Amino acid sequence: MLSKWYYQETAKDNQSTIIILTPGCTEGTMLNQLAAKWNVLLITTINSDIQIRFKAQSPTWVTTSIAPSVYQGYMCLGLLRFYNWTSAYVLVDEGARNYFTNTAKLTLQLMARQYFLHVTFTFNSRKSDFDFTEMLTKMARERRGMYSISPARGSSNFLQFVHTCRDNRT
Repeated sequence: MLSKWYYQETAKDNQSTIIILTPGCTEGTMLNQLAAKWNVLLITTINSDIQIRFKAQSPTWVTTSIAPSVYQGYMCLGLLRFYNWTSAYVLVDEGARNYFTNTAKLTLQLMARQYFLHVTFTFNSRKSDFDFTEMLTKMARERRGMYSISPARGSSNFLQFVHTCRDNRT
């Protein structure tokens, strides 16, 4: 669809300035190939790739991301270790955008490889909200922290649930 638009509409118009600007998506590498071929600026916000470091392969690609997406798992685990966590409950929203599901996959693989103790709870926000009761009950007994790999809506739901529990207790 993008290439059809480019060749039928924009390539004929020498007056247009073309950039491809995208939030987090998993198609960054393919978009880079199009942008390089067309000599068009590609700006990605969350997603990046190791390929971006090689200007011969990515002459027009820039990103606002602090690191290529393949390092997201290292950054997540590094954050837990920075705060001296030795174990965690990990909440994964399988219905979230690709960025979150990919980050969760990379983080969980790295946790397993590095023997970081974790218990994973998964849910699909497209089907229903997560019921935090079981997870919080287990967390209270085991004194583990929680790491959520989900969009802001998931964190908001969690905070509202905890607030409701606190209000019901008093």
